[in-house]
Amino acid sequence: MCACPRRQLTHPIQRPPRRTLAPFPVHEKRAIMEQNVAAYKAMHDTLVERYLGQFVAICNGKLVDHDSDPVALLMRVRTDYPHQVVLRQRVELALERELRIRHPRIEKRHESHIHA
Repeated sequence: MCACPRRQLTHPIQRPPRRTLAPFPVHEKRAIMEQNVAAYKAMHDTLVERYLGQFVAICNGKLVDHDSDPVALLMRVRTDYPHQVVLRQRVELALERELRIRHPRIEKRHESHIHA
């Protein structure tokens, strides 16, 4: 055992502050992009009739440009709407694209349920 003299604490021991998990950071202009996405969804039927297969640009909830070349559209959007949030989206028949994520572990689990 240690023969060191014991010191008197003059201040009570405080617990460290609780650490909380911060939510995933959200870009400050996310709400503007969500409005542009909502506008795209609202006008989807009209966009399909007029611009199927083309790329459209939506800014402040309004269709502002379209082109079959996504790079040409991007260049114009950067020039005409600098520092603004602009949705650039290819117009397809389906409103939203189905995403399929393949992973060997998931595939094996799924297959074992099918064959059981």
